[in-house]
Amino acid sequence: MSLELNWELLTKEHSKLAKDFLNEKLKTSLPASGIAGLGNVVIHDLDLGDRAPIVELIDISDPFDGMANPELYEDKENEDFDERQYYREDAARLTTVASGPDCVQVRVRVAYQGSAVLRVSADVQVNTPSPAFVSLPFELTTRALHIDAEIIAYVRENKDIRISLLHSIKHSSPLVDVSFDANLGDENQSVLRNVEKIQNFIVVATRTLMAKYLMYPRSLVFPFTFDSMTEPSAGAEG
Repeated sequence: MSLELNWELLTKEHSKLAKDFLNEKLKTSLPASGIAGLGNVVIHDLDLGDRAPIVELIDISDPFDGMANPELYEDKENEDFDERQYYREDAARLTTVASGPDCVQVRVRVAYQGSAVLRVSADVQVNTPSPAFVSLPFELTTRALHIDAEIIAYVRENKDIRISLLHSIKHSSPLVDVSFDANLGDENQSVLRNVEKIQNFIVVATRTLMAKYLMYPRSLVFPFTFDSMTEPSAGAEG
């Protein structure tokens, strides 16, 4: 069943809230990710675009074990992630478990192919012979984005929402494709534009972060109450 989204109701304040949330997560997740050669990542602009994603409701059920009891899989989350091995060995964790009356799990498929804009700056770092021995700043701005993912949302009423991604048979990563402009170097000095190796490095790093922190049973947790569903105040800064 397809869900209709009133995408036009999203405001600059919603984009700012999303940007601030992602920047906060990057501060903690990137240093722990083990991705060498990338530092000081900051999202400067985020525009969700004017094209809504296609959202298809798959089911509403009790939660998967890994969503209701994530602490059981903490050791697994700290290991190197091998998707094929993971799904061969641990399909059992996709079984549902009984939950309380105020908890529910929603599974949806989200497909987005549009012009959402993300402007990010970061440093490419050479860590030999010492950390950040050489640091090259770069900036990128997305031009087109293609995401196709099955998303699990485990909602605990007036507590939080736990968001996770399921492995897709159709695509190797939820981030199917992205195109962007990239500039390497200090804008006050010489700048190299659209450096292919830097672009490829960023795509691989992004997919690695998604696998390490979002693929089930890994998840992001958002505080949630019914009050949080109200529209941001009109007087808030954009």
